[in-house]
Amino acid sequence: MKQNKGFTLIELLIVFGIIVVLCAIAAFSLSNLHEKDRDAKRIQNMNEDVRIAMQMVLNKYEGYDKNLGCDVGDVINKCEGGRLQEFLPLIKEVKDPVGTVSCLTDCTRPCNYAWKTLTDSNYGVLFYLENGIADYAEPGCYLYGPNGAEPYLPEVKAQ
Repeated sequence: MKQNKGFTLIELLIVFGIIVVLCAIAAFSLSNLHEKDRDAKRIQNMNEDVRIAMQMVLNKYEGYDKNLGCDVGDVINKCEGGRLQEFLPLIKEVKDPVGTVSCLTDCTRPCNYAWKTLTDSNYGVLFYLENGIADYAEPGCYLYGPNGAEPYLPEVKAQ
């Protein structure tokens, strides 16, 4: 009697199918990791860059909005030549990892951080989280101010 030394076509197709399923699961998991990594970068920008620089502006100049180098509606990385850049010299680098439009224009997807409010005693910066992370578990738009971040629902314009 002759013995077969090899795999049948069915066995090879089953193994190939299992490998394809595992690759699909891995690809999905990795895309989710990239979004969480970008969300962590956004939170770091708010907590470590914006909050600390704005606190230093308040401590030295006793207000937020005096000659900050930008106004309500501006994106943060365009605030140059003012007091904010004094405490945050690399302000051009403080931007969303993938967003290009201002969050004030469209805060329904990744967007560039923008000033929503800016007064002598208060400020608010809009930013977007793709998946949510840690204390900010829900995806969506957030308003970051002196007391941290809270979910933000953009105003709906009446037609």
